[in-house]
Amino acid sequence: MSKQPNIVFILNDHQAYHGHERVGSAGPLRPHFQKFAENGISFDNAYCVSPMCGPARRSLLTALYPHTHGQVHNENDPAYSHEVYLDILAAGGYQNYYFGKWHAGPGCAYDHHCEGLSETGYGNPYNTKEYDDYLKKRGLPRAQHRIERVFEQVDFQKKNYFPKLKEGALYQCEDFWCGEHAVGVTVTPKETHESFFLANLACGKLEELAAKKDDHPFTLRVDFWGPHQPFFPTQEFLDMYDPKEIAQYPNFDNDLHDKPYTLKEEANKPIGDGKNIIYPNPIPWEQWQDILAHCHAHISMLDAAGGMIVDKIRELGLDENTLIIWSTDHGDALACQG
Repeated sequence: MSKQPNIVFILNDHQAYHGHERVGSAGPLRPHFQKFAENGISFDNAYCVSPMCGPARRSLLTALYPHTHGQVHNENDPAYSHEVYLDILAAGGYQNYYFGKWHAGPGCAYDHHCEGLSETGYGNPYNTKEYDDYLKKRGLPRAQHRIERVFEQVDFQKKNYFPKLKEGALYQCEDFWCGEHAVGVTVTPKETHESFFLANLACGKLEELAAKKDDHPFTLRVDFWGPHQPFFPTQEFLDMYDPKEIAQYPNFDNDLHDKPYTLKEEANKPIGDGKNIIYPNPIPWEQWQDILAHCHAHISMLDAAGGMIVDKIRELGLDENTLIIWSTDHGDALACQG
């Protein structure tokens, strides 16, 4: 085993975090992460550099603020002109493996000395050859979701994104990206969901690396597409929550009268008119409870998938010389401030 430590980086995307203990209800259940944190170091006072995927993810790659690396919006995509830690590790003798979402500017992980699964832009794992091969190998159907609620966006309609996304319908994501603003239930086995797909790819690679028994250190990064919306947990995880037990947020009825205009913009209907947020909230708290239950269930599903990777590292004895980092790119204020 190499004296240089292996590095495994698990990254959740756009994860909701709420101080539920302050309002008397349980927050998203993350037993695998909590066990992991109890046996390591938890950075509870860390702050995200940007509440947007592209800028935050590029900062994780470069250790620079968005105003320095230039990715100040999800899609402005300036050319890379700063060092990326993946390239530095490769130059230092590391074998780099990357599985999952990129959405950090132009190119993808393949451009930074990585093998695995990586698509340009936001991407859609369900459209990849690797996903097709994974389903065929395990005898699984393509992921299918029963849609319960859709938040309409005028911009999505103009660009004809997700034309088959309808409330009450069974749905498969076929677009070039998979960020539907929707809530539902995955009706196929959990293994068909992107989270378990990526976790299984990572576990397979870890088994390969453990079997090699060579001195080359490796870095393996897994970037889940969730728990960014759409919230499509399986029923197994949804059953972990009783929506009625999610207490209303103290700031739910805030009207933001003393806040900057940018915080009052809302493109999702019906909570906005396509441009501005609507007060009072058109969706009653009882319906938000159901939406949040799906969100929490999605987080718990990601927790189980990430836990698979951590358990596999220990099972293979790689934990003796592996630094494991588990984090998220930024948060989500779902249902906060109305």
